[in-house]
Amino acid sequence: MTENNTVRVLKNQPGTGFAALILCFAASMILWPLCSTVAQALFSALASQGLAAAGPLLAGKLVGAMVEGSFFWMVINTWIWLTLIMGNYGKTRFTEQQPLAGLS
Repeated sequence: MTENNTVRVLKNQPGTGFAALILCFAASMILWPLCSTVAQALFSALASQGLAAAGPLLAGKLVGAMVEGSFFWMVINTWIWLTLIMGNYGKTRFTEQQPLAGLS
């Protein structure tokens, strides 16, 4: 079995947080249009008869709400897995005081 050593590129927490912020922003700028296009095509195909009966203005609002809701659910689902199932690793790393302990 091999031993893995982790080397930190950025030595300070603010630098790591800023780098993570920039990477998340760049990823969201790429992934949000792709996700919304796929979700819009999927929802439009699954509910095509109902959307046709609702009219174009209402259909656009319904599909928009479904696309935004599906993306929001993906974000909430991640939080559920990290917090409720995996125990929110690092939450009480420095202190037992809440809610500031999770901001480290």
